[in-house]
Parts: sequence; structure tokens; C-alpha cells
Amino acid sequence: MKKKLGVYTNNQINKYGYKFSTESIEQSLVQTWNKGTPMFISHDYHRLLGWSNPLGVYISPLNVSLYGISSFCETEKEKKDMQDDADKYLKKINDIPLENKKKLQDKLDGFLSGNEVYMRRECNCVIDNDIVKKVLSDKIVIDEHDKRSLISVQDLEVIAPGVFEIEGYTVFAHRYFRRSLSQQNNLNDIFLKKLLALKDNSKLDVKIAIDPHSIGLKETYLAPSELEYWWGPKFNDSLLDIPTGVTCYKTDKEKVFFHGVSETQFWWHKQNNIQSLECEELRDMPSLGLNEDKYACRYVHSMIDEKTGLAFHLDGAVRIYKEEPFLERIDVDISKAGKNTEYVKLWRIDGEIDISLWKELLNDFYRDNHQVGEYLLGNKVEETKKINVDKNDGYYKVNLVDYLPKSQGVHIFLSYREKKDFPNKDEVEVVSNIIEYSAIDLQKIIKKKNIISLTINPQTQYIAFEDMDINYPLIMHRGDNAIALANKTIEYLYKLCELFYRKKEDRIITINIGIEYENQIAIFSFISHIESMYLHYSKEAIKFPLFENIGKWCSNQYNILHKDYNIESLHDSFLNMQGQFQIRRYFINDLIELHNDGTYSLKVKEDKKALLDAVVEGIVKVVVVSIIKKSLCSSCNQEYMKCNCSVFLDENCSVEIKENELIGFVLSTRS
Repeated sequence: MKKKLGVYTNNQINKYGYKFSTESIEQSLVQTWNKGTPMFISHDYHRLLGWSNPLGVYISPLNVSLYGISSFCETEKEKKDMQDDADKYLKKINDIPLENKKKLQDKLDGFLSGNEVYMRRECNCVIDNDIVKKVLSDKIVIDEHDKRSLISVQDLEVIAPGVFEIEGYTVFAHRYFRRSLSQQNNLNDIFLKKLLALKDNSKLDVKIAIDPHSIGLKETYLAPSELEYWWGPKFNDSLLDIPTGVTCYKTDKEKVFFHGVSETQFWWHKQNNIQSLECEELRDMPSLGLNEDKYACRYVHSMIDEKTGLAFHLDGAVRIYKEEPFLERIDVDISKAGKNTEYVKLWRIDGEIDISLWKELLNDFYRDNHQVGEYLLGNKVEETKKINVDKNDGYYKVNLVDYLPKSQGVHIFLSYREKKDFPNKDEVEVVSNIIEYSAIDLQKIIKKKNIISLTINPQTQYIAFEDMDINYPLIMHRGDNAIALANKTIEYLYKLCELFYRKKEDRIITINIGIEYENQIAIFSFISHIESMYLHYSKEAIKFPLFENIGKWCSNQYNILHKDYNIESLHDSFLNMQGQFQIRRYFINDLIELHNDGTYSLKVKEDKKALLDAVVEGIVKVVVVSIIKKSLCSSCNQEYMKCNCSVFLDENCSVEIKENELIGFVLSTRS
């Protein structure tokens, strides 16, 4: 399984003009961290892409973000297992409450076929063959194969884009407004919102197709949200500048993969001496909401008044091909294709249509198909260029260690874990078998205060990095007093920060505090310069909250950091796949040559000139890394790793390394 770390959402205003609160982001983590959700290509429930597992909430002065790990299958077995899990997920989210199922059964008594399916969509609804035609036969005429049986939007009470009320029943826009023409997917609400906004325009006759197979409960309506932003280019407002004939727009493999459309054909021609447009997209894959051998292609027809230059007719439909006729279709252009297909008209506008509106409707009906916007604009939409970074080029131009600038302030990451992941039952435990030697003094200050009994694995190895930075280990707190114990630990860390700050030692630190709550472990991870952590704690005192108040705690931390620091980007390269901050050091043992006299040389190939220049100029230095096996405290003459003395807490205390083992070399700008 291939895994990627990424950002799922944040608390900033999105392109749709709304934002998620910090509390709601933390709640989404609470609800999904231990099970995750399937990911689907372009929000199409028939096309599984992978699995997303929210990892944690990242709190910085810039924003609050939900980070997650996305998993992608590499074997057929992984694909099958993930598809099985996705099917179970869809079944669960589609199940409607029993009371709503009963309401539908009572409301539709005598009309249901016995083969009906209940589904949670925009509304809790029932899917049953021709159910709308049966229930409302004396009110409306619905025949999806008759292009004349569209319903005027003026006769519909609009609840939401594509959701209507007729005679007390909730009905929906035709299912072919959904991706893959599937009842499971969301409606094209971007297009439908613009179409239905014309309801009160007396100069336009606007009609739409109703789905004959689904009825829902109005009171259960919830607006679906798709955070895949769809936009149109800025159009040239002259239709007369578009040349006659057939124009074909093709797309690249990436867009075909996501949206399933390989080509769009535009045909301007005379129809009864009227300038007309026919536009049809050609799919690269079947429409899975129908079956695996049918290709449903969206189609638009329009007629233009040559005197005014305005469209006076515009309609949209789908043409559905079986596999063999579709193969024949893609071999010819639209002018020679004929109309030997299943044809379902979805909407129609008659009356003088403003050009900008005409283009917007055309563009939005073809949601996910960027070729239409490119054609109407007259050239390809500019896209952000992709930059391929060669990780070996100059060792990232000497940014081997991506240190956190002091201006970034404090960064916090909150994640949740299963209790079974930490089976030890000790009240306070150092959860690591490898501890950085510089981190020993946090353990010592805890012991010295003699309030917390700290458990450390006796087999722990202590590694010394000769630089200015410290990764403090994960310290777990359990039991009825877990929160109080964690507050003591962070208080002791603050005392150390104060000592470093007074000594004017500019260190970067990470610290991870685990707290056992009733149903899960919460891990609060911090990264900061000593000064920033000291000043932040002086203001906030970082008291850890009860579980039900964690969302508010996150919001409070963000508000303080956002006020104190002005940053434009995140340095999230310190975040690992376990949801903890870690200052990473990169070993360069393969570039080091040891000599018999105990000295060493750094050998750099000519193509790594950036690294060589940085070393020569003193920007980066080679740092020694050792396992400390034996050390002596000058105050008590005992093993320093086990005594209660501290070079930071006690006067005239020093430590002498008696035995160590060289394990390698790293580069650092902060040696």
C-alpha cells in the first residue's frame, strides 16, 4: 500500500466563500481518525481511488489544518479488500433512519413495487421504478424518452438546486445530472443553481427534466458539499467570432483519469438558415451508473439570432451509446455522426439569452470538462506549471535540514491513537528506546521535583547529536490524574525553556505529550524555538483540557498564535507519519572518509557544488553522532544518565563522557 501525507482541509475561507471552524475540524478528526473514509475520483462513488485516514489537527499561526494519510492500492488483493470496505461504507452512509423509512412507506402506500431501495442523498428518499409517474400521474407528465415532456421551472417549488416540491412530494432533477448518471452521486448543483435562478425571468421559458424514479422527505434535506472547486474562464463575449465548422478539443491523460472525458467536439452550422451549435463530449470510460457497456455523453444544442448575436434557444441532453456504436462514433466527427443513440433531454431555455449567461450555462453543464471553457475562451486555460525537484541536486541547495525560522512561532499537532498501541500501564512513561542525550534534563527535572514517578526502559540508548536542537521523547500520562500529570510535564518543559532562554541558547525543540482519555489516547506534539515556546507558555500556560473541551483548546491556541505571529507558509516537513513533530537529521556517512589518526574528510562529487560551497563557506558543518555508553557527573561522581543532578539546574555541575561509540555524521547549519 502506497501512503501519502497531505492536507484535507483548513479553517480559512475556501473558494466557495465559507470556512470550517477549528472546533468542527477537531470534531471531524474525532469522528473518523480510527476508521477513515474511502476516496473517490471526482466525487464519483463508482470510482474508488484510495482510502483517507485523518491523522491530526495542525495548529499554527497561519491556520488550523486537518492532515491525513491517503492510502493507494498496489496489488489486486489490496484493491479487492479496499473495495469491500468502501461498499460497506457506502451502505452505512446510505442507510436511512427506520422512522424515515416508515414515513416514506406510509406516504407512498399503494405505489411501491416491493423492489424499492431507500437511500440517504440530498434527502432521505426511495428509489423505485416510475414512482413519481405513479404518484403524480394526474399532476404532471413525465416521459424521459420524450423531449417534449420537460416541466417548466415556474411550476416547481424549489427547495434547493435540483430538489423540488410538487403537491407535497419532494422530487429531484433527473438522475442524469449526476456523475456517472448514478442515483448514488450528487447533482450538478453548480449548473442547476444558475438554471433555476432564471425561474423568475419572465422573458425566458425554462424547463427541466424530473427524475421519474425517486421521491424524498423534504424535512430531511441536507446540502451536500463537494470541495472540488469548479470555475469557468473569463469569456470573450462575441459568439460571432467563433468560426464555423467542427472543432475538436482533446485533453491530457491526467484529466481523462479524473473526469473520464477524452474529447469534446463543437460544430457550428446552418440549421434552417439559423446559426446553430451542437456540442458533444466523448467519454473515455463507461458511465458506471448505467452499466459497463454504455457511454453517456453530454450534448448541447443552441441557435443564435444573427441580427442580435444572442442565443434564443439552448438545451442540454445526454446521448447514450452501447459499446459497438460508440466505437463507431469516436471514429468520426460530430457532423457525420448521425443520431442513432438513446437520447434523453435534461433541460431547455427559450428566449433571448445574455451571452455571458449562455457561456456560463454551457460551461457549467459540462462540469468537470475543462475543454468547453477552453473552447469558449478561445485558448487553453493557463495552469500552474509543475516543477520537478531533483532531491539529489545540490542536496536541496543545502537545505538538508529544513530548520524552523524563529518567526514561525509555536506549532502544535493533535492526533488520536488506540489505547492498545501503548500497552504499558505506568502513570508516566517515556515511550522510546532511543533518547537524545540533550533530552535527559527533562527527565531529570521531573525526577528532581519528585512529584511524578517516571518510567524509562532500562535498555534505552542515548544518542548525542552535536547540534543545537532537541527532540524530546513522547511522554505518556495515564490514569485518573493523566491531565494533571501532563500539565506538570509541560510545566517542567517550560522551566527548561526558561533556563535556555536566560542563557540565550537558541535551540529548536520538539516535545510530545500523550494523555489517556476514556476511549483513546490524545498526543499533543509541539515544535518551536526555545524563545517562542517560553513566551507562548508565559501567556497561555498550555493547560491540557478535558476531552470534551479539546476543540475549544485548539481554537484558543490558534487565536493566540495567530495574533502573536504573522507567517505566510508552513514548515510542515517536520511532521512524521505518526503525527508527531521531529527534527530530522540526514546521515552523510557515504560522503565521509575516516583516517587512521582519528580525523575525517568530507568528499563531495563535483556535481554537488552547492553543498561543497556551503561547507567551504561555513554555512553547513559536519556534526558527529554518537551513542553515549558511559558518562560521569562532576557533582555526585555517578553515572550522569541515572543521577538526579543536572548541568542546567545545578550550579557547578558538568558531565564528562567516558565511553561513546561513533555511529555517523550529519550536516547541520546549527552545530
